[in-house]
Amino acid sequence: MKFKNNKNFLEKLFEKEDFYEIDNHSKKEKVYECKNGTEIFVVFPGYKATEDNYDYRVDLKKGSKEIPLSHCNIITDIYNKCINDRIDKIKFKYLLIKVFKEGSFNLEKYKEFANYNTCEPPNKELLKSIDEAHKSKPFNWEGNRWDLNFEELLYSIGWIVIQEDLNYPIQNGYEGRKMPLCRYIETIYCSDNEDHTINEVIERTVIHDRRPKKWNEIDYSFLRDIG
Repeated sequence: MKFKNNKNFLEKLFEKEDFYEIDNHSKKEKVYECKNGTEIFVVFPGYKATEDNYDYRVDLKKGSKEIPLSHCNIITDIYNKCINDRIDKIKFKYLLIKVFKEGSFNLEKYKEFANYNTCEPPNKELLKSIDEAHKSKPFNWEGNRWDLNFEELLYSIGWIVIQEDLNYPIQNGYEGRKMPLCRYIETIYCSDNEDHTINEVIERTVIHDRRPKKWNEIDYSFLRDIG
């Protein structure tokens, strides 16, 4: 998975399909198939699409079910894994950072994650709490009907966060994919600490009129290596 390659792929796809001239969600492109048969699709254009905004969504298809995923669905999946103690959180944090740096990434090199046995999906109590933190914007509960394996999770993340690089380029002083990475790392932190909550992370995720302030308790120096 290479962010720059996938970004270039989407730019060419959108240009070929007249991104701004077609009906919302009228086009769909399969961009990845997992070893277990799960498929990842990019569906476009989104409702917010303009000449300055590549708005699209990422759908995950497992069996007969095809469901959109958002940053908040990803956060909820990560948090559920962490609170159920199904992963080494420190190793997972550094795996995420490595993925976002766009280094050479091969899940098979990380046996602990490649061989991950899925647990119960997020329960209703957690989903209700996430929904409340989501506030006025609708939260898609269906996006967390499964506990994703790590191929599904990491490759879904890979296609979702490209939207941030397209619309908020890091080279132009914006955060790009650094923004969702911050939220994912904060999610791992909240699973082990009580001074911040997962609801705070959700609230920080749905804010679009300002950049959330970094938490003093987290070392964000890993962001310097992402560009």
